[in-house]
Amino acid sequence: LSVQLSQPVKGQLAARVVDSKGQVVYQQSGINLAGSNLLQLSVAHLPQGTYQLTLTNGSDFTATGSFVK
Repeated sequence: LSVQLSQPVKGQLAARVVDSKGQVVYQQSGINLAGSNLLQLSVAHLPQGTYQLTLTNGSDFTATGSFVK
């Protein structure tokens, strides 16, 4: 899964994927970002279904979206 995003300053970012049952099925953190970035998340191991992705830097940025695999 590829996600294009832009951060005005360098910082840490945490990504979390939750399945339709509310279980966290993937987490990735410690991603340093500055400017425009393409975030690659490895979701190949996940079964078909609908998932919610949350990206946050822990302070002033949170973005959510969903995807179907």
